[in-house]
Amino acid sequence: LLFTGEKYSRKRLKQLIDLWHKKEPDWEPAWDREKQLYFDNGGYLESVLFRRRSGVLKDGGDSDTANYRVISTETDIARLAEIDIRAVLVRHIERLGPVINGQLWGLCLQVHDSYAALVPTDIAQTVCDEFTEAMNRRIAGWEIPVTCEVAIGSYLKAVK
Repeated sequence: LLFTGEKYSRKRLKQLIDLWHKKEPDWEPAWDREKQLYFDNGGYLESVLFRRRSGVLKDGGDSDTANYRVISTETDIARLAEIDIRAVLVRHIERLGPVINGQLWGLCLQVHDSYAALVPTDIAQTVCDEFTEAMNRRIAGWEIPVTCEVAIGSYLKAVK
């Protein structure tokens, strides 16, 4: 669900959650499996790729245990992509210099699995293509490839 800043009543939010539960009937057994894994492990979970441990998750509460491995693995994948993204930017910065028209440029924002970079206009499409290549990847043992969407804009809201 994408919330656009509109105010939702508790009743409307409950309707949305009920709709989600109806459309995704496997949610409850999946959450139960994660909670059981948490307790079987002695009170922690691990990210799928880097095996980072969670620590205590509010005594195995539903939301924390159900979401930890997804969110932490998302972060692991983002870190892999960031290594390649930084390499792309370093190549261009070494060639062009770190300041263009009085403006520093490079990676300026990373939130969860999203990145924003300030780059010179004349290389924006090249960097965009290279970011796409860096972020689209296959992970060994996974059936579904990781894909991304990359966009160019003059301010952050324009590319969301």
